[in-house]
Amino acid sequence: MSLLSQGQPQGQSQALPKAPGTALESGPALVPSIPSEDIEEWRNLPEKERARVRLLLRCFAELHTADNLNTTAQRLALRHHHLGWGWSAKSLLRLYWAWRDGGHKPGDFRKTGPIYLPGDWRCLLRNYRGAQGALPPEFSRWVAEQWTQFKGRDDCVVALWRHIVGEVWLKGRPVPGYGIVEDWCLRTGRARPHPLLWRSSELPTGWSAATFYRLLQKRRATRALVRHGHLAAHGAQPDMVLGDRKNLLPLQYVILDDVRADVRCTWFNRGLGEIVYPLFVAGLDAASTIITAQCGKPRARKRPEIEGDGDRAERHGVTQEMALIVVVETLRRWGIPPWGITFVHENAAACVPPEAKALLHSLFGDLIRFEKTAIFHERATAHGWMESGGAPWSKGKAALESFWHLLNVQLANLPGTAGARYDDQPGELAAIEAHTAELLTRARDDAQLAAYFRSPLKSFT
Repeated sequence: MSLLSQGQPQGQSQALPKAPGTALESGPALVPSIPSEDIEEWRNLPEKERARVRLLLRCFAELHTADNLNTTAQRLALRHHHLGWGWSAKSLLRLYWAWRDGGHKPGDFRKTGPIYLPGDWRCLLRNYRGAQGALPPEFSRWVAEQWTQFKGRDDCVVALWRHIVGEVWLKGRPVPGYGIVEDWCLRTGRARPHPLLWRSSELPTGWSAATFYRLLQKRRATRALVRHGHLAAHGAQPDMVLGDRKNLLPLQYVILDDVRADVRCTWFNRGLGEIVYPLFVAGLDAASTIITAQCGKPRARKRPEIEGDGDRAERHGVTQEMALIVVVETLRRWGIPPWGITFVHENAAACVPPEAKALLHSLFGDLIRFEKTAIFHERATAHGWMESGGAPWSKGKAALESFWHLLNVQLANLPGTAGARYDDQPGELAAIEAHTAELLTRARDDAQLAAYFRSPLKSFT
């Protein structure tokens, strides 16, 4: 049985409040085992850590009776080399001497951690600081609330650490779980750190940027959520099933969404031709993935008679009336099922007007319902950050977004395809548009030519 201090409460660390560097008195013969009074604390350790300590104690039993420590340590290291890092002959000897002689851990170079009695198995645990190592729960919650001040910065963890230490703690402001710095120094017997020339070893245990970083989850998506917000974290999320349709009934959920197709086409507006993008709003049945209704319009100029505006001209866009047309057309073509129908629309342009919702509700009651996709507008996340922005992947909208992607892929075979970005445009698109614009200018004054107008670009009809 290992040498334990007399009268120590059960389950507490064997750390002694002794000054660093003082030697401990040697006791009787040590036996590498776990004392019966430490069983409860031993059971609370992870199984992987318990197996490691048991194996180390078996090795120490051989070292304790060996005539040549170096030879025995090399033989034990060769026997356990498959376990990887930490099982070399030098590491085994350092751990053995710390267990046999007591004192600080081998890795505690600053001698700021607990001092262990000879034969104390706790000195073999990794990342073990005794009862003083845990951060107060109120402090951890308070740190999580401070992240909003540094959201969006790549160095948000280090900036938060410096802010708490330099701007809060050392300036005499209270910190939850610790109080003010003067009271903490009186309780612990430490000198007050200098406001400017402080060192990390003078701070409370666990106050480091690495510890603050470990307060976050280790998932890459969570770290992106902390630094850059929900939209950045969505790209780091693992592959998942965003919507399970096996329990949905037909027309139970109809998803509405708008898109600007990545293709250029011609459009005659009041006898005047121009090159435009097509705009669409469609409804998709979440259960069967069938397009229930659609509405389209060209992104044409609102005042085509004014020339010379180019891309700066005011143009038509997606409106709430287009979403309402899709809703009415869906009800006309498919009717209302006995279980009702729920239309899910976004919070931007392609949303149903409130007066139209009130009218449909007065006519059909709860058989027609409307829901909006999730929006994180000044919403507090689990770690205390405030977030704003939409969530287009929520409530089954991903199926309709996938349909738009497939549509743009198919439209890429047309001669007027523009690509999703400017650098994706084909090289001949500028020449095609210039040729088509010249034909449109000539057809403007000739009705017969306009009737037989042909161009490489498709026309919006």
